[in-house]
Amino acid sequence: MTIADQVTGSTIAGTAEAKPRAAAPAISLPAIGERELRLDLFRGLALWLIFIDHLPPSLLTWFTIRNYGFSDATEIFIFISGYTAAFVYGRAMLESGFVIATARILRRCWQIYVAHVFLFTIFLAEISYVATSFENPLYTEEMGIMDFLKQPDVTIVQALLLRFRPVNMDVLPLYIVLMLALPLILWSMKWRPDVTLGLSVVLYAVTWEYDLYLSAYPNGFWAFNPLAWQLLFVFGAWCALGGARRMSRILASRVTMWIAIAYIVAAFYVTLTWYVPQLSHFMPKRLEQWMYPIDKTDLDVLRFTHFLALAALTVRFLPRDWPGLKSPWLRPLILCGQHSLEIFCLGVFLAFAGHFILAEVSGGAAMHALISLCGILIMWGMAWVISWYKRVADKSGAKTKKRSRQRRHGGRGLMKAKVLLSLILLCGGLAAPAARAGDAAPAAPAMPAACELPSYLLTTESQLPKVADVVKAGRPLEILVIGSGSTRIPFSEDSSYPARMQAILKDKLPPSEAVNVSVEIQSKKTAEEAAGTFVKLMEAKRPTLVIWQTGTVDAIRAIDPEEFRGAVTGGVAALQNAGADVVLMNLQYSPRTETMISAPPYLDNLRVVAQEHEIPLFDRFAIMRQWNDQGQFDLFSPSRGPELAKQVHDCLGRALAQFVIDAAHLGPAQQQN
Repeated sequence: MTIADQVTGSTIAGTAEAKPRAAAPAISLPAIGERELRLDLFRGLALWLIFIDHLPPSLLTWFTIRNYGFSDATEIFIFISGYTAAFVYGRAMLESGFVIATARILRRCWQIYVAHVFLFTIFLAEISYVATSFENPLYTEEMGIMDFLKQPDVTIVQALLLRFRPVNMDVLPLYIVLMLALPLILWSMKWRPDVTLGLSVVLYAVTWEYDLYLSAYPNGFWAFNPLAWQLLFVFGAWCALGGARRMSRILASRVTMWIAIAYIVAAFYVTLTWYVPQLSHFMPKRLEQWMYPIDKTDLDVLRFTHFLALAALTVRFLPRDWPGLKSPWLRPLILCGQHSLEIFCLGVFLAFAGHFILAEVSGGAAMHALISLCGILIMWGMAWVISWYKRVADKSGAKTKKRSRQRRHGGRGLMKAKVLLSLILLCGGLAAPAARAGDAAPAAPAMPAACELPSYLLTTESQLPKVADVVKAGRPLEILVIGSGSTRIPFSEDSSYPARMQAILKDKLPPSEAVNVSVEIQSKKTAEEAAGTFVKLMEAKRPTLVIWQTGTVDAIRAIDPEEFRGAVTGGVAALQNAGADVVLMNLQYSPRTETMISAPPYLDNLRVVAQEHEIPLFDRFAIMRQWNDQGQFDLFSPSRGPELAKQVHDCLGRALAQFVIDAAHLGPAQQQN
């Protein structure tokens, strides 16, 4: 058996028996036989990983593949969806014709669409309740339902048109669009599979070259651009219809294996720099500027290539007849993969519920892990129930002997169901005391935070020459902070990070040095909107240093990352042309919204702009994540209110003051001892 046969399942149907025909279809399908369990296994794994990635970060988050390379579970899910869809409906097209196959595909699209609408309804009810309970209007904006609350009639219509999608609800609309295109894909592949794949590549390239996308409501674009992600879907279909068999020599080559290993190792090193930024010093600047941002929306070629490398190694080292596929330990994954639509919808609902429980209980790492494990257990239980129903309860019209055998299986099934139900109830019992304890006993006041940070987060290779000249000359240091709502603390301006930075700088610099910090709030403005005010603002303020806090509004509104990068570049140029040093400050980190807002493209673009203009970047996102991960602050909890905000702002002010001193290279002569 060749490696390609491991992909397609067995020898190609009809290669021995088929009679030659003048107009035979160019595709071939695996023979009908035993189910391909590897596809179910990895599709189930993808569903579990997607569920974990949709929850706030926890210990289990480090078991997801997105932390070790460019691609993640989404690529696995879309590729396998394309593969299985082509296998099922490709056979229908060959045997029953285009019209019958198209009708079956459209019926499946309708099922997915109904599931999406149902999820949307549940989401609105759940998040509206959470937002009302917290009395926090920002929470509704972060979760993406603010526009629904403002214009529910318009938003419902846009949701039905798939243009309005709250967070975590982007995969099904992508799947619906790709399935709608499947009849045309299969019809084309029936005669020219390689040409069809080539046309898919051309569409992918044109999408990148001309920035093609589908618009979303109320602004922005689809989180997963179907015009780009179709490449992975079509590639999966191409593999299912004989493409993998034709790649047998390439897949079997040791050269391919070592290239895949080398690429995966290189991708792992790059991802390490995201968590250990000091490692990025060993990466060439030109390589970073070319590589970033690694765009998920348009399926960056680095992500696609990373998936291909993983797939090549998987096919090589995991044969179709691997005994482990029959292991009861892998049975839960395989069951979930066999009922992917139902389990995916359940996983999205459980992720919403997990956010709600964690927000109410404010649990630590143990509660995060418990909710993740309980969610996986519930997904397994539901998959088993669906499988049992289809195998037993839905077969009542069979013969008496068959019904008797099914009853025996059903008896064992009921025993398993009782065990699963007991485990699920145990999870609820473990979570309930923690919830009651959180309600009954308010948390003790947090001790003053030490604000410690690794040195690499407070150092930069870029400089602030104008700040250095002003301090050395003994002239007043004028600092302008351009920020948003998170720049200030309501009714406590002296506790906000600009005020704390001013106090620390006055304490660090000589007594004769005057430090004046002013704040310009650009509430709910994108980078482009804020940059448009800079010329007049600089004429009025004339600061020595400008600290520009940006990115959050653009991320919430899903502004095109390239447009965001261009706006930041223009804004920095305007500030520098006005004669000021510039420090860029990126997004605020929040574990509650980390899985809801796609921050990486905006973080990457801010880093690139800072490198291109050789200006310091204050990595607020990494700093706050460091504090949260080390347990210095519980940034997930909504219950600590102003006191937590004051502590975080105090630490930010201290860190920012030290960052400015380091970037200006102010030695002991310019600082108080």
